[in-house]
Order: sequence, then structure tokens, then C-alpha cells
Amino acid sequence: MRALHKGVTEMDALPVEVKTKGIYRFVNKRHHISFMEALDGGSKEQTRDHIAIGEDAVDVHKTGQAETDMHFEMGKRTPLDYETRFGRLRLETDTKELYIDAADDRIRVEIRYSIYSAGKHASDCVMQIEIVPAD
Repeated sequence: MRALHKGVTEMDALPVEVKTKGIYRFVNKRHHISFMEALDGGSKEQTRDHIAIGEDAVDVHKTGQAETDMHFEMGKRTPLDYETRFGRLRLETDTKELYIDAADDRIRVEIRYSIYSAGKHASDCVMQIEIVPAD
């Protein structure tokens, strides 16, 4: 699996990229991918991530040192709490574009969304996910 997450504003200069192996399941017409992700800064701490991809929505769930539940669905603005060791951020995501291409040999997802904090626009982001069979 390869996931690339980047903001498109000056504040979000560096993209975050994760390349890892995980577990794939197809349950109730949704693709489920679970994997471990190392935190930034060379820390040995990890989060346990789970991505569920349906026909018209994507859910991202993180637990561990950073915790959140994000829901992406076209035209929907959804609240989320992002828990870190430094405290809780109360945010909202507004999904602008959602592209899902699920083929037999790979799954590609691109999500363009805005993040709001205290009702004010904070960032525009792009999340790209590609899931392929392990070599």
C-alpha cells in the first residue's frame, strides 16, 4: 500500500507518504485495509490504521499515539477529533472530490478536501491511496 497525503497551502509544504504492507479484506461490499504506521520524527511509536473504501465513501481510522476517525463522502462536511499526545484538535473535513477506482489487481483513491478549525478554513488537502498485491 502507498498513501500520500499533502496539503496544498504554504503551511503544508511537505507531503506525508506511507509505504507499507498490510492486511486486505473485502467485507460487506467494502475494501478494508489495516496496517501499522510509524509516527513522524523517527519515533518508534506507531499508530494502527484502518481504511475502509466503499463505492462512494472512504473512512480512515487511526488508534495509538495519534487517534482519529475521518469520513470522506462527496459534498459532506464531517466533524472529527484528532487526538495527539499534545492534546485534542477539533476539526471538520469538507470533501470536495472523491475518486475511487477498484480493479482486481489494485485500488486507487484520491480525495481532495478542506480542513476547518473553529469554523474557519485551515487547509486544502489531497490524499492519494494505492493498494496493490504484495510482491
